[in-house]
Amino acid sequence: TGFVGGTLPYDILARMAASIVWVGAMGTAGLVACQAYGQRFVNPSDANLIYSTQPIFTAAFAYLLLGEKMNTAECIGGAVLLCAVLLVAGKRKDKLDGT
Repeated sequence: TGFVGGTLPYDILARMAASIVWVGAMGTAGLVACQAYGQRFVNPSDANLIYSTQPIFTAAFAYLLLGEKMNTAECIGGAVLLCAVLLVAGKRKDKLDGT
């Protein structure tokens, strides 16, 4: 019984399959639909900057909600990504201001 014996009861397999379908539907199709809807109200450059921060917010929520820890390389990568987004956003603001 269970993973040790190599079999799982049908009710557990059914719940696992339902969970996989739910995560696939909401975590992929649902989010893509929401993204496509929201992009209609934001110009493409701003949308790109917003979506570039996704890994940063993913890591932050994983830390806050799930207690995930990041190693040094991951923290450095997140800092580089954040700096790049802020740099591009600053240049974009300067261009819009005409300076």
